[in-house]
Amino acid sequence: MATGDKRKDCLERIPEEWRAITVRQLQGVRKDIIRRCPAHIAMEGLSQSRFHNRARVSQEATGAIGAFVPASDSTEKEVHVKVEKGVFQEGHSVHISGKDCGVVTSIKWCSDNWNSVRDWQTPLTPEDVTLYDFNYYRLSPSTVPTGILTVGLTASECSSGDVCLQEDTRAKGRISSVADEEVRILVDRGQFEVSYPITIAGKVVGSADALLWNDEVRHCSYVELLTKKPQKPKYFVSHWWGEGVLDFVACLEQHATIHSLGLDAPYWVCAYANDQHELGSALGTDPKASSFFRALMGEECRGVLLILNRPRPGNIPAGVPFTRIWCVFEQFVALTSEYSPKLSLDICSWDGKAAQLLVQGLTDAESKEENFLPGKGYGRKQSREEHFPLVILKQGLHAELQKAEASVPADRNRILSLISKQESTEGEPPREHPEYDRVNCALRGLFAIAAWPCAVKAGQVNSLGLAETLKADISLKRLEMAFTNLKGMDDATAMLLGKALPPTLEELVLGFVNTGLGNEGAKNLALALSSCSNLRKVKLDFQNTALGDAGIVQLCKCLGSLPALRDLRLGLSETLLADEGITAIAEMLKSSAAFRQLVKHEKGSTTTSTSFQDWEISANRRLEFDFGKTLFRDNGMALLSDALESLSPLLALNVNVYETELGDSGLHRMAKALQSQQQLQYLNLVMANTRVSDEGIKQLMTAVSSWLTSLETFMLNLRGCTNILGPGIASYADALRSLRSLRSMKLNLRNCSQLQMLAFMNRVLVTDWNPLTVYIWNQPYLRFAGQKYDETLSDRSEFVHLVNNSIIKHMDGFQEKNEDCLALKKLF
Repeated sequence: MATGDKRKDCLERIPEEWRAITVRQLQGVRKDIIRRCPAHIAMEGLSQSRFHNRARVSQEATGAIGAFVPASDSTEKEVHVKVEKGVFQEGHSVHISGKDCGVVTSIKWCSDNWNSVRDWQTPLTPEDVTLYDFNYYRLSPSTVPTGILTVGLTASECSSGDVCLQEDTRAKGRISSVADEEVRILVDRGQFEVSYPITIAGKVVGSADALLWNDEVRHCSYVELLTKKPQKPKYFVSHWWGEGVLDFVACLEQHATIHSLGLDAPYWVCAYANDQHELGSALGTDPKASSFFRALMGEECRGVLLILNRPRPGNIPAGVPFTRIWCVFEQFVALTSEYSPKLSLDICSWDGKAAQLLVQGLTDAESKEENFLPGKGYGRKQSREEHFPLVILKQGLHAELQKAEASVPADRNRILSLISKQESTEGEPPREHPEYDRVNCALRGLFAIAAWPCAVKAGQVNSLGLAETLKADISLKRLEMAFTNLKGMDDATAMLLGKALPPTLEELVLGFVNTGLGNEGAKNLALALSSCSNLRKVKLDFQNTALGDAGIVQLCKCLGSLPALRDLRLGLSETLLADEGITAIAEMLKSSAAFRQLVKHEKGSTTTSTSFQDWEISANRRLEFDFGKTLFRDNGMALLSDALESLSPLLALNVNVYETELGDSGLHRMAKALQSQQQLQYLNLVMANTRVSDEGIKQLMTAVSSWLTSLETFMLNLRGCTNILGPGIASYADALRSLRSLRSMKLNLRNCSQLQMLAFMNRVLVTDWNPLTVYIWNQPYLRFAGQKYDETLSDRSEFVHLVNNSIIKHMDGFQEKNEDCLALKKLF
């Protein structure tokens, strides 16, 4: 197949919304820029020596790096260099191949450089190349690989090989062929357009009346040059063409890394997805019919990645996408649940050294860490986001979409008319509108949330007006913030945070792990919570703070007054929690209208309903309490259990009492309370390093097997419980027989040094021992080696490496070593 045929084959059309570009393909763009763009300079004042081609050239004072280029047209006083990084400056010494060659006295730019399209004079380094530059030098020319076919030029004045220019567009090319009135031009730079004159050797040969396209002369998008297969976007990228392409690629690499997407993750980027030679079809007259909107609504699109540029030379401010109408449209769609209830909005920027990323909530990896160890996931998120440029965050706090501009004024009118819900998108949009305010407040609120940890660290929460900005976002339904290890999050700052809570919130997740918050801060926060009557989910983590009973009592009063609350999670480990605080928690649960048992009236009498069908099943009520390393004792568990018996059915219960004085008495009371929660599907009990013994575990397992037949997930942590010797674990194994709905289970017995027997029934699969992870299987057959495994492989005994019972039964001492298992008939 000829080369031309291959090019033609690459031009098969792909739907615009499926023309995403992968990170790996963008890395190819970066390589292309680095290879073609390096600034070619000539430096004088350096000592002359023989250097090989591409010898390393460096200037320590400026950090500039380049490669030596032997130039045939250079004078003896000049040393030619292709700049790869930084900017060489006069007055500083230069090393070539490690040898000091003296001080540069003058620098001049050579003629083969890429120059900025902003002024057509400033030479570009790879770091300077914007998408405007790349489009002119590479993207537009490469997407007409067989050239363009013009009609209207004076064919007699044109010859194959002639260089032709179009001054108005700065397009440049070479004539490929002339046939009748048609002239084919191979494009080297930019885009030729109709109606503008074209010159050859300074002589005007006419202007193109039309550009013709056929099977041999076609145009395409950049993505269609790279692949013939549709690439459905995982994320939509909203950005400004004026940011550095290398910065842009680094941002996508960071985003893909943080989200564990891999280099083949596809991102929809307008410059590479849209055919730059027929933008009219991609944009259209209705923004909701544009390729932008169709890509955003793609079934596999998870969210929008907004890339904000850093300040650049030439008075280019940070955050230009806030002033571009198509970027505003993309942000509007991401923030409007009517169009995109599933889309997230991530924000990324290059700070000059690395790509900094803000993510709504936690990433999948951070969520796993948070579930494994509360506070760790949020701590990692905070460490990752704390270096995001504050200058860009400030820009987001003052976004005004109605002031955005467009290259095509009609686009601005249509988009603002759509946002303001006008009947027609063709008329003049209103200057002000409530929908503008809604989107502005939502976007500013997003940046206020992102800025809080940075502002707390810098002591600028008040001066930035974060509380007022966040409070104004009345469309906010879910707020998730963490201040792990920030001692600046004290009582005064917590009061500002309380003032910032919008009354429309339905979910609130706040983490104060290892901060300076105390009772006064909790009280102020509690007062603010009482005004958020729509709250359905509240998760507050006060681990390792100075919070005591006084703050907890006030907090419980307000939490108990929330009528819509269905999911409550309180992290109080390593706080000053004592009996008064535990009593307040129990009383809150008993008095809460959201959690107490529903009562139905029949024939004038009031009775408590005991049928699960009578309950609001869809409520998904959940409770989680972390009392680890506090003064929580058996009486505290008794109070909590009393409260549980008065509650309507829960879907999930999580109680963490690690390293407390809990004993069998408290565990027995909890076991009794489980009878009232027969619809539990998730149960997690963490009792590591407590005083519970076999007797308490047996009572608990009896209750679980008798009442919790709907349980799907059962997690039990007994790490370090040295009073558990064996019978308790045997009861655990027995209980598993009755849990027919069980899908996942974990048992942690690490550091139970006195454990003498572990007797599981023959219906489980162990995949991890530390902590022990066990899966139910209908008809498994477990087999164990007869002797301890020898990692050095020095012991060749068949009883070490084989788990076949027909062989192991012949091992000396088999009967004695397996007496317990044989007696229980559970293993062999």
